[in-house]
Amino acid sequence: MTKVEIEQEFNKVFFASPSAIYRAPGRVNLIGEHVDYNGGEVLPFAISMEIIGAISIRNDDRLCCFSQQAVEQLAATPQSLEEAMLRNHWTTYVHGVIACLRRHGYIVPKGINFWFSSNLPVGAGLSSSAALEVLVLHLILDIMQIHLSKKEIALLAHEAENKDIGVHCGIMDQFAVALCKKNKALRINTETQQHEEVDLNLNNETEFILIDSRKRRSLQKSEYNQRFKECQDCLQWINHHLQTNYRTLADISNDVLLSVKSILPKTLFKRARHVVSEIQRTSSFIEAISERNYRLAGIQLTNCHHSLKLDYEVSCNELDDIVDSCLSAGAYGARLTGAGFGGCVIALFPRNKLQSALESIQTKYHSKYAMLPYIYHVKPVDGSGRWEDIENG
Repeated sequence: MTKVEIEQEFNKVFFASPSAIYRAPGRVNLIGEHVDYNGGEVLPFAISMEIIGAISIRNDDRLCCFSQQAVEQLAATPQSLEEAMLRNHWTTYVHGVIACLRRHGYIVPKGINFWFSSNLPVGAGLSSSAALEVLVLHLILDIMQIHLSKKEIALLAHEAENKDIGVHCGIMDQFAVALCKKNKALRINTETQQHEEVDLNLNNETEFILIDSRKRRSLQKSEYNQRFKECQDCLQWINHHLQTNYRTLADISNDVLLSVKSILPKTLFKRARHVVSEIQRTSSFIEAISERNYRLAGIQLTNCHHSLKLDYEVSCNELDDIVDSCLSAGAYGARLTGAGFGGCVIALFPRNKLQSALESIQTKYHSKYAMLPYIYHVKPVDGSGRWEDIENG
């Protein structure tokens, strides 16, 4: 959409002109899965699927939210975080951000019009929630004429999701949505919050493909928070029995983990084994991709999936079948990306096998699940920003 088209659509709904227009992309995490709340390194990049948002201040105290993808009356907008959560309404993320800002002392206007349009699928593991949180922060801070850095915005969005919305995620999603750069991945140390751009070094012979299983999940209703708790329990167990003071599971070596295998509950050991091995895989993947060793990079992706399936237990039949189909069709490697329990697979393919591979994957999936998976050719784009900046860039 163009800026003029957005302004026209906004006016149709609210009979007013927007004060600001921003956009926030989704993200795909290449590797480093479920380690962002355990102090490990992750490697996401922003994708071209995004949410566009516009805002204006109202003359009354009502919050009115409109989404082109959620056709409903403006009067149906929940007027509190509690109401939104009780109704499992998408504006939970809007209210969560507003609650977070007010807790920090910001005087957020009570009467606001929000307009959104998105081509980012919800529940696909592409951080639609983080994109909405970051986007709402940009919009509100703009009308309040307050400037914060993108890192500060990402941290506020992360706090809103943790404290106000109740999902115990790490910082990866919000950092990726806000801070990623075109043609780069973002290497994030989730313990120190240090981050750097990583050149993916793809050539004309390789391509990342995102395959959406179309199986949806909600982090608030999934076992995501249970995995968070299991990791915390494991860390406490290890520190108690070894009389140590490890801050995160990422600080624990494989040798230390093996030394407590006999006393750790089996489930907790498996969760920790995924985290410890995933940290090693992430480092190996980054080294391999920097050297254009796509075969070795692909092996790390596939090994990650096996660990997520067997040790972390967050995969499902649909994702497993897509990974298997990718590998049998010639992919260097493939794995589920995101929290799991549904969503997407990221695969690294040689381009000379791509067309026939995608046809094979779709045929197999359709024959078993009676629907076609969505296929996305994803490339790294810039993180969130004002719509005009992107349009003119």
